[in-house]
Amino acid sequence: MGIETKFTLSGVWVLLNPMFWVAMLGMTYLLLDPFVKTAYVLRCFYGEALASGEDLKTELKQVLNHAKALAAGLLIGVLCVVPLTAEAVSRSSISPKELDRSIEEVMNRREFAWRMPRDTLQNEQQEPKGPIAAAVDWLMEMLGKGVRTLKKWVIQFFEWLDNLFPKPEKKPDSSTTDWMTFTRLALIVLLILLIAALTFALLRIWQRRRTNPTESTIVTAAPAPDLSDDGIKADDLPVNRWLVLATEMIEAGDLRLAMRALYLATLAHLAGEQMISIEIYKSNREYEQELHRRAHEKKEMLNVFSKSLTIFEQVWYGMYQITRSEFDKFAANQKRILALAEK
Repeated sequence: MGIETKFTLSGVWVLLNPMFWVAMLGMTYLLLDPFVKTAYVLRCFYGEALASGEDLKTELKQVLNHAKALAAGLLIGVLCVVPLTAEAVSRSSISPKELDRSIEEVMNRREFAWRMPRDTLQNEQQEPKGPIAAAVDWLMEMLGKGVRTLKKWVIQFFEWLDNLFPKPEKKPDSSTTDWMTFTRLALIVLLILLIAALTFALLRIWQRRRTNPTESTIVTAAPAPDLSDDGIKADDLPVNRWLVLATEMIEAGDLRLAMRALYLATLAHLAGEQMISIEIYKSNREYEQELHRRAHEKKEMLNVFSKSLTIFEQVWYGMYQITRSEFDKFAANQKRILALAEK
């Protein structure tokens, strides 16, 4: 307001006064406490109204009261306006057309032309703008406001920096001057350190974001699951990963685990084609029934899957020792299933 008080002359030191914070917190509590209590009351009221319907009753009462007041007001207005209108119509001896023509003639006179706003007349004469032109005008207006606001902030910042140093025309005591100068220099140093810390933090965050992709790939590289564990599911790994595990088991000479890896890869591929849904509680026969239900038109794929499932259960759950030729035939059938599922 342009009025100098002890508060404005104190500057930053008023924020270090405990009484300022106590007063501010007290006033904040006094201002917000009614709103908090009101919110609690409304919350309790609407909570109880879920069972009693009291809120609906209150709204109906308000609607009825407003309707009654509106009806009474309309009735009084009609009773008051009708006699006045009848009397005015009876007294008027000028037709509406003549009255309009007279008003237009008076308004078009030269002595009244200066009263018309020029900007309004110019805007009315302009052609209406399209949506693109209106959007461009709005964007330019917002950019202009942003530039003016930024200019104002810069000016205020330099004024604040200028006010940090003592004026040459003032001659206060030497001790006070030294103390104020030291304090202002300390504030400037703290401000510079704060800016440097923020810059350093932003640089570290930017560097971490650049290095995060490689680190995440290293961290998220999950170890290969135990193929002998009955608790693993086909959607634990993608199809390519199951095929890689099958190749590793073949090289290790364990055809039984390699067969299971190929079978899990087949289930994962069928789940990706929306032909089955992987669940821990489903059995192999349930997967077969679900596949017959969802992909009943793929007769050849269903036959190959049934044959492969029979061989897999004999080897995995039974004591049948599969040979390399039989395993190669099983692997060929699995590839055939993957190819038929994609058609």
